[in-house]
Amino acid sequence: MLKNLGKDINLDMTRVAEAQIKKSLAQLTKYAEDCGRTQQESVRRTTDALKKGGADWTTAIQSVHQVVDRLGPDLEVMERRISGINRDGRNITLRTDADGIVKSGAVVSNATLAQQKRDMQEINNLYKQEEQQLRAIWSLKDKLLTARTDSEADAIRAQIRERETLVSTLREERSLKTEGHNTVAKDNSVRILERELQLRHDIKASAEQSKQQVAEVTRLYQEEHRIVQQIAALQNKLPTAGKDRSEIERQIQNQQRLLELIQQQRMTASVGMDTTRLDGMLAKQQQSLAGMQELKDAATQTDQIIKHITKTIVSMVTIYATKAVRDFWKDAIEYAKLYYDQLNEIRIVSGMTAAEAEQFGVKLRKMARDMQVSSTDVAAGAVTYVRQGLPTDVVEDRLENTVRYAKIAAMSFTQASEIITSATNAMEVSAERAVDVFIMMGDSSATSAMEVGTAMQRTMSIAKEVGVSFEWLAAYISTISAKTRQAPETIGRAMSAIFSRLQSIKAKGFSEEDETSVNDVAKALDKANVAIMENSKWRDFSDILEELASKWSTLDDKTRAYIATTMAGTMQRDRMLTLMSDMARGAEGGSQAFYLYEVALNSAGIAQEKYQVYLESVQAAQGAYKTSLEELYATFLSGENIKGYYNTITGLVTLLTQGLQVTDGWTLKLPA
Repeated sequence: MLKNLGKDINLDMTRVAEAQIKKSLAQLTKYAEDCGRTQQESVRRTTDALKKGGADWTTAIQSVHQVVDRLGPDLEVMERRISGINRDGRNITLRTDADGIVKSGAVVSNATLAQQKRDMQEINNLYKQEEQQLRAIWSLKDKLLTARTDSEADAIRAQIRERETLVSTLREERSLKTEGHNTVAKDNSVRILERELQLRHDIKASAEQSKQQVAEVTRLYQEEHRIVQQIAALQNKLPTAGKDRSEIERQIQNQQRLLELIQQQRMTASVGMDTTRLDGMLAKQQQSLAGMQELKDAATQTDQIIKHITKTIVSMVTIYATKAVRDFWKDAIEYAKLYYDQLNEIRIVSGMTAAEAEQFGVKLRKMARDMQVSSTDVAAGAVTYVRQGLPTDVVEDRLENTVRYAKIAAMSFTQASEIITSATNAMEVSAERAVDVFIMMGDSSATSAMEVGTAMQRTMSIAKEVGVSFEWLAAYISTISAKTRQAPETIGRAMSAIFSRLQSIKAKGFSEEDETSVNDVAKALDKANVAIMENSKWRDFSDILEELASKWSTLDDKTRAYIATTMAGTMQRDRMLTLMSDMARGAEGGSQAFYLYEVALNSAGIAQEKYQVYLESVQAAQGAYKTSLEELYATFLSGENIKGYYNTITGLVTLLTQGLQVTDGWTLKLPA
């Protein structure tokens, strides 16, 4: 199957897979050998210790059960515990120093041995369960490679997360039970198994990726071949095209541009593959088609040149004289139709009269002229805000801030208006305040105003419910974005998930995600001596975080992970840790979150200041030119003019139709 998969592009997939497998097995073998050498070294050290220790004890150990080393900070042996059977057949335990000199000893009772045996049975059972879950996890990851739909992939990822949580639980339980037992061999066995499963998965992933690459490159070659044939067919029509020649030439140009695009995509997709044979075949095909076309063109070239020169001289003046007028009229009609349709939509939604809508339109065009943007863009934004039932003065204010945000952040009017609407409705801040904060965050951190707004749009509605202010939310998101550089949509969904989790715990007493209760959160925060309640009421989330940050550096890593998991959930724990690690430095210690919060509080007027700089750009000058043309269109082509034009055409068509009905139609005869 692997050979057939790559034969069309001269690529032996068997060799690719074989090389990947050999590489993976070599890594696994080296890992196993390292573990084996570790075990051999432990046995050698144990033997040396027994030889030295036996001289100090009358009952030397004859058989060894286990050896446990205690290591110092430099990973050197500080003390060794050796358990075995002495010459009298009794169980004995020796403690030696790093040089093997016996420091103390004790005889172990049969009851203690029995308990140790039971402990080892439980430990072995935990190891067995862990191995089963690891196999299941990597099996699900293999299945994820061939998932056909997003829903199927999400279901598989949910199963993987569930089993990974179970593995973490098993390991925590095992770590409590293995104290005092020698489990080096078992630990090595589990690590080897996990490494083996990962390498097998990597092999499957590599094969699947190679398969998809081959399929995509083959498809692009076929598409390129088809376009070349279409271009050749169009070129064959040129000698006899007559008046359709310009249309055919336009089609050829379009196909050539499409061919260049396909070739670029094919070169990108075929990185790392040998496509020499297919490239040669395609080049020969293009040369053959070009040669045939040259022969056909040569037969009629002289006649066509004479006709073309004659027609060009006669029509050139007419073409250039009328083109400008035609284009101007076309642009004017399109502008008038779009602009007055938008005004009419505003009338329908708001209930304005025709005179009121016209007056409102004058204000919109003045705003567009002052801000050097298209009046149709401003009118489209006005439709969005009027649909929200806002009065005209509020609409005008939001439009001005939408224009500033869209131009400074280099985003569309639609996206900017949606983000501003979310901020004003969910966080109850003014449009001007929202835009100032977005732009200031983009200028003060390694992110952008568009990214901050996009992320906040997905979490503002729930942030206020848990007591997070607009400025703190902007600081949290900007900090995580700058440190992780994840997509703004991802960060927004993550913060929304954290807030929704806490809101669910606050409202219902528990989280539906993992049944974490209020008491669990309170218990976790109590580890840092932080209270979740104040006067029997939930404290604001930002206040909790600020107090927790002041004590974060006093906690160990395990406690930090416990608190982050309990508050944010397993899926969002890493982002919680990222934020807390930054806030733990404090305002005076260089915390970016505290710095951005202060910056957000003092961001008033930044948007207007930045927009004045924008007005000095080439893009703004181009916008001013377009606005002046739109003013010209609106001067001599009103909505009434457009309606009158179309009504007149409609009347002529209706009159012609009625005439045909009266005369019982016309009979047309086409010559053979």
